[in-house]
Amino acid sequence: MKKSNPNRVKIGDHEVVLKERHSWSDMACALPAVLLLAVLTYYPLCKLVQISFTNWNLLKPTWEYVGFKNWNWLFTSTVGKRYMFNTLKVTGIYTVCHIAMVLIFGMLLALLYKKLTKPYSVMRAIIFMPRYIAMSTCGVIFLWMLNADYGIINVTLRKMGLQGVPWLEDRRMAMVSVLVLTGWHGVGYGMMIYLSAMLGISRDYFEAAELDGASGVQTFRYITLPLLSPTTLFLLITTFISSMKVFQSVDVLTGGGPTIPPRCSCTISIVWPSVISALIARRSTPCCSLSSCWWSPRPPSASPIRTCITMRKGGRSMTVKTVNDRNALNTHVRAVKQAKNTVRFIFALLITLVFIFPIFWMVSTSLKPEDEVLNATQTLLPVKWQFSNYATVMRKEPFLRYMLNTAIVTAGSMLLELSTGILAAYSFARGRYRGKHAMFIFVLGAMMVPIQVTFVPLYVMIARAGLKNTYLGLIIVGAVSPYTIFMLRQAFMGVDESYLDAARVDGMGKLGVIFRIMVPMCKPTLVTMVLMSFIGGWNTYFWPSIIANDSVNVRVLTLGLMHLKQSFSGESIRNYHEIMAGALISILPVLVMFAIFQKQMLSGYTKAAMK
Repeated sequence: MKKSNPNRVKIGDHEVVLKERHSWSDMACALPAVLLLAVLTYYPLCKLVQISFTNWNLLKPTWEYVGFKNWNWLFTSTVGKRYMFNTLKVTGIYTVCHIAMVLIFGMLLALLYKKLTKPYSVMRAIIFMPRYIAMSTCGVIFLWMLNADYGIINVTLRKMGLQGVPWLEDRRMAMVSVLVLTGWHGVGYGMMIYLSAMLGISRDYFEAAELDGASGVQTFRYITLPLLSPTTLFLLITTFISSMKVFQSVDVLTGGGPTIPPRCSCTISIVWPSVISALIARRSTPCCSLSSCWWSPRPPSASPIRTCITMRKGGRSMTVKTVNDRNALNTHVRAVKQAKNTVRFIFALLITLVFIFPIFWMVSTSLKPEDEVLNATQTLLPVKWQFSNYATVMRKEPFLRYMLNTAIVTAGSMLLELSTGILAAYSFARGRYRGKHAMFIFVLGAMMVPIQVTFVPLYVMIARAGLKNTYLGLIIVGAVSPYTIFMLRQAFMGVDESYLDAARVDGMGKLGVIFRIMVPMCKPTLVTMVLMSFIGGWNTYFWPSIIANDSVNVRVLTLGLMHLKQSFSGESIRNYHEIMAGALISILPVLVMFAIFQKQMLSGYTKAAMK
């Protein structure tokens, strides 16, 4: 059947082709984000390619082209091939393992914490909470927990009669340590994405499977998994991108080592600029047979004792002949269900305790005196509570100044990111102009380019503009976020077009339609993006360490914590109680924000994942 063309209008005996209306104002809404990404991402990337064909370095004022000499050294020399092979191998192993952890454990935890009761809601929030703690802070916490001499894990192993493990000294165990850290930090994200998708599956599928006598495993295999395939694809792509951008966990936890000659570092992290073509996810509808249930009406003269009901449960048939048998069966089913729920709750509680233990250990260590920190028989709670550790940290490092700097940088980045994100999201969701899809792919492509790849040309550009050690130099890099644009676009596409048409008929301008119609109707997603922008700005680490590490006046909290750790030099083990106090100070605002707005954040994730 031939599809009708909405641009063809029949007037009498003639058919007129109407030209599609293009709005240049819609394109103008996307231009700020596109231009910023062109200047801050694509230009440094192109500059990086150009530099790879020269002998340029930061110390030489002049440079000249050397052709493929640098590339030839990388792929043909012994040292170059060794570094290239090892970095590719280690990054590949880490990426595969991290993706498997997020997908598998995320789905299992989503199934475990699927109940919507209050205890399970609290446990879900606890597992999701590490996602919003700075990776640098998480690295410091695990650095203390994995200490070979006084770390709680090795102390526990020795109490059990086992030998301590060199978690950060051995090359293979260092990789395991990084995976454990990033898994603890990221599994909660996978759990929430899967849980949001599971809650969006219609109950009709599961009721049909139950009537058909399908077991829980069969229901999961033939119904839940197929319906979760688009979510799995989305999670696979986002986790792959984040795995290729890994830096902070390796830098803080292992420093890129340990290095054992003559081989290269086992836990060195590389970043891999990737371009992923468009992927089309087709939602497949599971096939399940509906068994027919025939209920014969009981004649008025028939006795209840003679009534027979055949029930199918879990693939087994059970015949109930009497009312007493039916009551006994119901009692047995309730008892089995209660026992399963009890075991499930205990298991969920144990996993929750494992996830919250690093934060608990940080708080406990921050309240211990030095002699308890250096005790080989560590106690969970301090024997002598020493609150003066916080005052000592505040005297050694100006954390209040760091907090003010972080607040200024976070507020500026958040304002610019949301402004450019809302306008660009509206343009890509509702705009009608040529080149819209190309511009959208241009924006999404920037998501694949980590700043660790382009930081050298970007640093040179910012420094030459006189923005080194300034607030603007810190803020401008976070002025646009492709992820925010994508999530808001998905939310805006769900708004009914009739609301926008009604607003335009009433004479409302484009900005009025955006900020008075679109934004209020997408409030959950917008609140989530606001909170994510705040937490991302508060936890920023890499770029401030490059552009503003020399000045205390603009140093942010994450750098302040690293400076506190480095200031102890070889005495860092003795002062871990003060380092943990500084870590708690740095993440306290984030924990407060998460405690207050966690419902809105999880609601935004749910709505975004369903769309």
